[in-house]
Amino acid sequence: MQRASAQAARARNRQHIQAIRETERFERQQHRARLAGEKEQLRQFHEDQEAEADAGNGDLLKSINRLETTLSEALGRNHRLDFNQLKPALRVPTFDPKASGQAEPAPRPEGYLPTPLGFFARLLPGAKVRHQTEIRESRARFDADVLRHSEREKSREAALQVETAAHSETVRIITDTVTSQRREIDELKIDYEAGKTDAIRHYSELVLASQHYPEGWTESARVAFVPESKQLVVEYDFPGFEIVPEIGSYKYVKAKRQILTTRRSDSELGNRCGCWPSRNCHRCSRCRRNS
Repeated sequence: MQRASAQAARARNRQHIQAIRETERFERQQHRARLAGEKEQLRQFHEDQEAEADAGNGDLLKSINRLETTLSEALGRNHRLDFNQLKPALRVPTFDPKASGQAEPAPRPEGYLPTPLGFFARLLPGAKVRHQTEIRESRARFDADVLRHSEREKSREAALQVETAAHSETVRIITDTVTSQRREIDELKIDYEAGKTDAIRHYSELVLASQHYPEGWTESARVAFVPESKQLVVEYDFPGFEIVPEIGSYKYVKAKRQILTTRRSDSELGNRCGCWPSRNCHRCSRCRRNS
């Protein structure tokens, strides 16, 4: 008896120890899984930050290349404008009456009449009288619904006429505007080919306005034409060094988990503070070195 009790106690003890080991093993697995998840999240974070830094460097490179090649590319292109392409296209909105364009179905008599009496129903006392009463009531409902339907249709047709007239007026205004603009382009072409001063100046302004400039590029230009010498004078205010991005590059530093930037050199940025070289304003690095 004591031996059986001792064996049972040892068995319970082994089960308890086994349960503790299983719990510890499960906790270790959970801990490893958690570390693996955190490691994967950190790896993904590093990759995202590096990709963001690369994208920033790519944008900087595009900006600088655009600034460096704007004038050279402009000299190699034909900037003549086709007068026909200057004419605006005629685009009129499509008429969509929506609800007012859909007629409401009229009431149908068969939807109101009561069910005819059967053979046995007609044998019941007062059945025919009640049936005739139901017929008269259904006809009254039908007549009332027909009248209301007619009134709704009149309102819908009136609304449709208003919408149709408004759309026609919109189309007329758009058509007249486009026709007038096309006529102005035709007149500009005739005057330009005739060598009229205002037409040549206006055409030159259109050429300048049609160009694609880098972001931040000044688009302030004044045009004059001297008919005696047939010279076109263009006064253009080119942007200064302030258009050059101050950031030179982006770099992701894993140790700091930050995207850091480097500043472009003074020779690339120019004297951004606008001071004269002979004066020390103590704002730009060039002046600080001279002070």
